[in-house]
This record gives sequence, structure tokens and C-alpha cells, in this order.
Amino acid sequence: MTVNEAPLSPTSRLLGSATRCLALLDALAAAPGPAGVSELARRTGTARGTTHQRLQTLVAAGWAEPVGDGKYRLTLRALVVGQAVLEQADLGSRILPTLTSIAARTGETSSLAVLDQASAMIIQRVASDRELKADIKAGTRMPLDTSASGRVLVAFSSDGEIDAARRSGVPMPAPEIIHEARRRGFASQHDEYFPGMCSIAVPIHSTKLGLIALAITAPSARYEQAAALHALEAGAKEITLLLRG
Repeated sequence: MTVNEAPLSPTSRLLGSATRCLALLDALAAAPGPAGVSELARRTGTARGTTHQRLQTLVAAGWAEPVGDGKYRLTLRALVVGQAVLEQADLGSRILPTLTSIAARTGETSSLAVLDQASAMIIQRVASDRELKADIKAGTRMPLDTSASGRVLVAFSSDGEIDAARRSGVPMPAPEIIHEARRRGFASQHDEYFPGMCSIAVPIHSTKLGLIALAITAPSARYEQAAALHALEAGAKEITLLLRG
């Protein structure tokens, strides 16, 4: 038993087992590609043998699959569930045309992100068709302090909504950044989250998933903040109207 594997009472064993399998599912989702047992054991703080057993549980349930060399990856079932979440929250096919339009008009990647625990998680994105573009995928977790989406989510969420993030000790945007975002109605970052990339985000309030950040990310060399902000503000109004309809 490892340090993180505290004994469970009989009444909580089933819940504890499910929670730990879900933690392994999160670790698989966070990996950039297929991951081995040792890597997943390290990510989840569990013994290698225990991790292997849980992987076999996920394989049997259809959530993971072996890909050779002792590595595993998620199956498409995770994609189906993720899409269902967006559809049930009216954030799936209804708003995809808007994201696509923003990407087409600006030539840059557009995305939606929500506050998830202590990070900003991308839930939908549309990449531009340019050769040089921001390579951010749905499920990517971004820091709250240096990403434009993270700054917007902190600035426009209630104190209660971000208390858990504050208590976890993760870096937060400086007070002056939060104040400026609230005053201007948007937040941006220049080469702070990822060198060579800039981004800008605006809030969309009162969705079924709570506050959402709508963002554009572009290489710093061709980033045009005024044009990006104009596209985001128009897109945010359109999405708000779609969600009310």
C-alpha cells in the first residue's frame, strides 16, 4: 500500500475503488499519447501492480485499450461521453458554427474553456487552417495565472466558485490583472503561457456549465488584439443568443 492508498472502510470500498479508477482515467486523458503502467502509476501515486489491475478494469469496461509496448490509451467512449456533456449543456453542435466562424474570420484557433478544479480546461476548440497555429486540444488544462482563459474565469467567477482553487495553492492572477480584466471586459496574455503565443478571452455568463471563457490564440508574430477582440465580442453575443433560444 502506498502513501496515497489509505485503507477504506467496508461501506466506502466500492466508492473508493470507483474514485481511484476515475483518477486513472484522468491520468490517461492528461497524457500526451499512449502511456505505460509505470508512468500512470507515477501520475496517480499508486503501486505499479495496482495501476495494472485498474487498467485491466478500464479495458474490460471499454474505456481504455492496449496499444502495444505495454502502453494504453483511451477509447472513443471517452469522446462520446465528452460530446454528450456538451450537447446536454447546449454547448455542442449549437455553438460549433460560431467557433468555426471565428476561426475562419481571424485565421486563428478559437476555443471555449471552463473552470475545472484549479485550472482552465478547454472543452471545445476549432483550429485555423494555417500551417503555423496554436496546437491546443479539448481537454487541455491551462494555468489560471498565465492563460487568458484562466484570467477571465478568475476575474468573472464569484469568490465561492474559485475558493477551492485558492485553497489548493495554485498560482492565481495578480490583483491588478483581475481588476483590469473586470474593467475592460476581457483578459489577454503575451508570451506568458507559452512562448511565441498570445491569447485573448472574453466571458460568457450563465451557461449550463457556468461561466465560460471564449478565446482566440495566435502566434505572437501575427497577433492582432483589436481584430481578435472584435471577433470574440461578436461571437460571445451570438453564443449568448443561441443559448437563450
